[in-house]
Amino acid sequence: MYETSQLVRIGVFHVKEAIRSIDITKDSKYLIVAATTVGVQIYEISSGQRLASIKVPGVNSKTVVLNYGDTQVLCNYEFEKKSFIRIFNLAECLSQTTPPVVHEISTTQDCNFTCVVWGPKNETLFVSTNRGQVMKYDISLGVFIKEEAVHRGEILSLHITYDYTMLMTGSKDGYAKLLHPETLKTVKEYHYGKPVRSATISPLFDNVKH
Repeated sequence: MYETSQLVRIGVFHVKEAIRSIDITKDSKYLIVAATTVGVQIYEISSGQRLASIKVPGVNSKTVVLNYGDTQVLCNYEFEKKSFIRIFNLAECLSQTTPPVVHEISTTQDCNFTCVVWGPKNETLFVSTNRGQVMKYDISLGVFIKEEAVHRGEILSLHITYDYTMLMTGSKDGYAKLLHPETLKTVKEYHYGKPVRSATISPLFDNVKH
């Protein structure tokens, strides 16, 4: 049994900032945090020690996501009324005070990025917007190669299954939608009548019992 004092200390990370997003490396060694007014912070899970703090412009960091293999981390943030996505190498974040930006994407003035997930082989990104669009971005080409108007309102949640076969969205328009990642077309939709702030697919979706 743990004493009360031990329970208080276990699992506490002193970010001291509003947190919009977290991700954890597959080996459960590092916790990655989107600290709103700072950028990206990295903590050692076993000790709770902060190992790195990577600043980005502006005061609205929204999303952090590790790629497959945990070699890179992206940060989605807003600056001067535009949205940006910056990609960093995780090893450089841990070893350098100001790690170089590996890749950067920005929006035009007519929409903002809301959520981002990595695509297969870390070659693409799926990005949602406040105007209800889902877009597919090719990292090597540096362009959006596909776009679909999926919702009538802001997309609040974007999730992809571990095998990259299904995308799930949740929107202010009251719908959650299952999308095909290749075409971005709607496979099935679920209407709740109120904003869907989070929608995800069970990791057991391909279990024989289901």
